[in-house]
Amino acid sequence: MTIYILLAIVLFAFSFTKKKWPLLISFILLFVVACFRDISVGTDSKNYSGIFESYGDDISDVYHVSEPLYLLLQFFVAIMGWDYNSLMFLTSAIVIVGIYTFALLESKRPNMVILCFYLLYYYFYAINTIRQYDAMVFILLAWHFQRIKKYKLYFLFVGIAMCFHNTAIIALISL
Repeated sequence: MTIYILLAIVLFAFSFTKKKWPLLISFILLFVVACFRDISVGTDSKNYSGIFESYGDDISDVYHVSEPLYLLLQFFVAIMGWDYNSLMFLTSAIVIVGIYTFALLESKRPNMVILCFYLLYYYFYAINTIRQYDAMVFILLAWHFQRIKKYKLYFLFVGIAMCFHNTAIIALISL
């Protein structure tokens, strides 16, 4: 618990500056904590670990046919001979890189965006509901492209998000 409180204090201190180096440090800190957490953190992490460990045993229980990109990540990690921690590393990378990219594209104060992401509990939800937050960052980027009227990229990113979690289709309403 101490690490989360210290992280909040550091992010709060960084939120007062527009400099880029605190953004890089906060990225590294959030990424390390997300990647090296125990699988007991969050209910979905345990469930996804069980799914990964039984990968290939029973097609009806394991495969997410409607979410092929998460399945592809699982397949890639399994083919490489990596463990579930590697899958957590990849999904955390998608979320953290996506949030930081969105903050840099959309805000004059990206450090404040990251602080809000953390303090409003989205960071902790991202640790728990992995597929949903992988989809969420692609929806955020899609909305950026919608705002600048690059509709092909908007549809591409919504499509990618839907391949992580099929509920991302709701983002099409925003067009």
